[in-house]
Amino acid sequence: MNLPRRIITGLAASTMAAGLLVGTAEVAGAAASGDYTGTGVNIRTGPFTNRTSKGQGNPGDRLTATCLAVNGTPVNGNTGWFRHTNSRTGRFGYSSAEFIGISSGSFDVRNFPDAPCTPA
Repeated sequence: MNLPRRIITGLAASTMAAGLLVGTAEVAGAAASGDYTGTGVNIRTGPFTNRTSKGQGNPGDRLTATCLAVNGTPVNGNTGWFRHTNSRTGRFGYSSAEFIGISSGSFDVRNFPDAPCTPA
């Protein structure tokens, strides 16, 4: 399914977090800055709670997000999962958008699994 392409910025991230985002964006080399909003946030191998945890993120670690996969496992009703790198530990993977706050920048939005996040 091909959806309209849109650029998402830090301001629009709050709309996404509320589960109101519908669309797919692709921004070459896009990256957004943010941080974890919860303690011990799992960084997983995919956008699902049954995927292996590669590490954890905590407030203050900071992160760089390159993609938002929609249609992952819902966490408190939110199906968005950010593909990101923990700036402190270097761990790379997916964490639920429920536990990530984006402060600036832009990122790809993909309708998972039809259009998965591509490697950086």
